[in-house]
Amino acid sequence: MSLVGSLEDLGLGDILQIITLSRKSGSLNLRSEEGEGRVIFRDGLVCGGRVKGQTPDLRGLVVGADVLSDAEFESVRGDAAELGITLSQALSEKVTSDRFEVLRRECVERAVLAMFAWDTGEFSFEVGDDGPEDEFEVMLDAGINAQYLAMEGTRRTDEQVLEPEAASDELASFADVAKEIAADETDPRPADATDAGSLASVERVDGDGERDGTADEVVEALEAALVPEAPPRPPGDPAHRPPVVVLDADLPVLEWVKGALEGTFRRIHIFQRAELAVERLRQYLARGQAPLVLVSPSLPLDRSHGWRDVEDLVARMKKQSPRSRVLWLGPREASAPADGSVPRANLQEIGRSPGPEAKLAHDVRAGLLSALGEDPTTAGPMPEEAPAESPRLAAVIARLEDPETRGEVLNAVLEFAAEHFERVALFAVRGGEAQGLAGIGLEKAGGPDDVTLRGVKLGTSKARWLARAIDSRGAARGSAEGGGDQELAAHLGEAIAPEAWLAPVISRDEVVAVLYGDNLPGCQPLPATDELEAATVRAGLVLDEALAQRTRSAR
Repeated sequence: MSLVGSLEDLGLGDILQIITLSRKSGSLNLRSEEGEGRVIFRDGLVCGGRVKGQTPDLRGLVVGADVLSDAEFESVRGDAAELGITLSQALSEKVTSDRFEVLRRECVERAVLAMFAWDTGEFSFEVGDDGPEDEFEVMLDAGINAQYLAMEGTRRTDEQVLEPEAASDELASFADVAKEIAADETDPRPADATDAGSLASVERVDGDGERDGTADEVVEALEAALVPEAPPRPPGDPAHRPPVVVLDADLPVLEWVKGALEGTFRRIHIFQRAELAVERLRQYLARGQAPLVLVSPSLPLDRSHGWRDVEDLVARMKKQSPRSRVLWLGPREASAPADGSVPRANLQEIGRSPGPEAKLAHDVRAGLLSALGEDPTTAGPMPEEAPAESPRLAAVIARLEDPETRGEVLNAVLEFAAEHFERVALFAVRGGEAQGLAGIGLEKAGGPDDVTLRGVKLGTSKARWLARAIDSRGAARGSAEGGGDQELAAHLGEAIAPEAWLAPVISRDEVVAVLYGDNLPGCQPLPATDELEAATVRAGLVLDEALAQRTRSAR
């Protein structure tokens, strides 16, 4: 088991519980702007923990606590080497065993709990990696329950976040006293008396019932004296907006939503599984926070968790957190039981810019701000409309997206390229090698048929034409450079094109194919290729969606 991710998506408390429940042994490493830390697990229990530059080693632990002097520590260290035992074992014999264990436990607890303040950064967990013994000297004989540390760390974090409320509790006790004073008509103090320790004068209720001052006014005066008025929240500050929890089965859509909301909201958590999203919601509720929640209406559910359908899931979320706004991520004829809906990008739209995706992202931001009662215009200016698709581009996109012709995606792109160039060829890319798949018009300059082309293989780093398209992840054009390009040209015909055009087809963030075009034998200037490039992008997205559907069907 290997666990890698961001602390913004999975907090330290969540990580500890995952490792505890799986009863794994290994090393958890955290890196944040606040520092670097490490936690060692044995069978799911925390046996070591340190923060780089802050947590003492065994010498600093016992000498710093005045348990041993430097000279005594060195003597124990020498005894350990002579007896062939660990330094910890030797110290346990020299220092009272219980005392030594308490010192080590407190040291490890302090280190782990300090890491709970790190809400941004990266983490990685490697099974069975305890690290060098001399690097991690403070280890426990009996591990600490990680769930206890998770609860304690969350509690301390919440106390820091809710620190202003501590003043409110103190204020409440002052307010109770103030009400008693205001209600006590036998108070011997004159009406204009002022407590030496208070900035608010306490006025009495006269015997005829006419109010010169009330208990509420006293409380308000005490509030003004004890708690300064909080500065107004700056408009549009993401730090003051609630976290967002997004639930959708398609990872590309989740990443798109996260990208659309970054900069508008500080914390965005994305989940493909409902049970994980619900657990994150509960954690925020325990802290007194009510997140915004986006749920895809077509989300598949594991009914073993007790949800009848996605509507039941949303209804339970609303019941559990009445203050949370829950919105559908995608069109929905009836919003209930959610509070409304925001647009969801189709897989085919993701990656097109400028285009419908930019407008959809704007609409998602505006929809969430409206749900919070904020001005939706702070979501940013409306992006410019993309130019209308030409009839021939619209036709090829319709063919790409037609479920009945989805197996012909690359053929459709190849045929569309043949409308732009005299000669075109398609190469599959895998393992640093390009292999011919199919071509159109290659014979015009002495090129091979499809059977012969499929026998062509060439290293992608060898031919600059191929390397430029793959490395830039975008269309490239230019003349042949070096022997690799000349070898590629020789595979395609008897002449070398003065200029060629190549573009990658990208699926699942990998270049899976490269499209080649030239205008041999006439050598006419290469045409504009904006529409062709848009088609190659759309082809990759359609391949993504087809793969995602096969993955869901296999579950």
